[in-house]
Amino acid sequence: MRNLDEAAYTKAAENSWASFLGSRFDNALSVYDRTSQRAARTRIADIELATIHKTLVLANQRRNATTAAAGLPAELLAMIFSAAAQLWTPLRTHENEEEEEEGDGVEESPPYDLGWLLVTHVCRSWRKAAISSPNLWNKLECLGIPPQLTIDVLLRSKRLPLELVIRANLSQSPEDYRNSVSVISGWLCGPSLLRTRKVILDILTPVLMGSVYFLRTAAPILEELVIILDRDTWLPDNILSLNELSLFPTMG
Repeated sequence: MRNLDEAAYTKAAENSWASFLGSRFDNALSVYDRTSQRAARTRIADIELATIHKTLVLANQRRNATTAAAGLPAELLAMIFSAAAQLWTPLRTHENEEEEEEGDGVEESPPYDLGWLLVTHVCRSWRKAAISSPNLWNKLECLGIPPQLTIDVLLRSKRLPLELVIRANLSQSPEDYRNSVSVISGWLCGPSLLRTRKVILDILTPVLMGSVYFLRTAAPILEELVIILDRDTWLPDNILSLNELSLFPTMG
């Protein structure tokens, strides 16, 4: 194996790129060499710089592809990500208090810890391996996933039956209750429930009662529903839209 002469290679790379950039800019700008065309020259330079920034993304992808982590087979990466998903679940860390700046009325969104989902932001090969593995996307901690990612996550699960886990923090404030109900409504809607095989609701009673009507949506393949509440609660007889119901006694 040849030893890398880093200093010589660095110098050669600098000379090559300086020559290329000089030639590129000179050729592009020479067409607009009149004083009256100064604005056009500036605009061309801006376009060239913007293109360079885009090309740097491709260069970073090429660089990342040379690392050992990027060289792992997609099948092995999927297994690693599956194990990570069991231990590093996404979660909503806490709710920010509503802070509206005078005049704009903009509310700050709650922060999220994306957990294992961060593997899709490491490098191109990791992202491709994760997105191409539907089994990673059909068992979901719903309240830990930012609402803007809901559609993407559901699409990545392809046609696999869904298992939805909805856990609400016991320390939530009244405002958090309303936010939770809003997020839950996005998951327990018709398109999602049509594909849902299992639902676990580990939530506060007010949250359940605020979203109970979503459970009446048709769920033709639902096999298991687990409801865990913070206190004894009388649930309405029509809480579910089912043709058949089997109840199993709890232990304890």
